[in-house]
Amino acid sequence: YNDLGVCYDRLGRKERQREALQKAVSVNERCIPALVNLAHMDVVDHKLPEADLLLKKAVTADPTNVDALSLQAEVDFKQGLYDLAIAAAHRVHGLPHEHFAIVHYTAASALLQENRIPDAIAELQVFLQEEPNGPRADAVRKAMETLEQQPQ
Repeated sequence: YNDLGVCYDRLGRKERQREALQKAVSVNERCIPALVNLAHMDVVDHKLPEADLLLKKAVTADPTNVDALSLQAEVDFKQGLYDLAIAAAHRVHGLPHEHFAIVHYTAASALLQENRIPDAIAELQVFLQEEPNGPRADAVRKAMETLEQQPQ
């Protein structure tokens, strides 16, 4: 059912996608891919409390799932829960992962909200270690330059 939901997503049939993903969760309440995919849908629909609940279930089922943790960091940030966003990003960093450098950008954004500029710069440096090339890396370099020019 999760795979069916992914297919419906590719076809742009969001209602059917949600139905298939909900069916996957009803069959197996610990179906982490379906929980994460439903949470993604809720983030897009600006239903952050619903996404948060789904992600908490996914992380409870598998505390090492980097997909769930990285999305949890984003949801926490969007809800203004900056310390939780930073903690989730650090949990991702402590796990084997590829293609999740973005969590360091999320952590840096949360740190900036707390006016912790040196810590934010450190997170951006970790981002660049994990993703040294590409358009996101270029944007992070520019953001770092701006932050480094600010008075501490």
